[in-house]
Amino acid sequence: KEILMSNIIRFLEQAGQGKYSKMQMQSAISALDLDATQRKALSEGDIEALATSLGGRDVMRCMIFTPH
Repeated sequence: KEILMSNIIRFLEQAGQGKYSKMQMQSAISALDLDATQRKALSEGDIEALATSLGGRDVMRCMIFTPH
């Protein structure tokens, strides 16, 4: 599961940097070791479905506390 997560993160980094054309994107997704749900989520850009399929949190919050 750790390798899968690393591969997905690497893919998302490269996709976010615009390194894939549409055709390359589908090829890169096909090359990842994903189940059908994960593959569909990536293809459709459904981040919530991808996070759920990977066991991610439903909600994440960031809070910053500064002492006075």
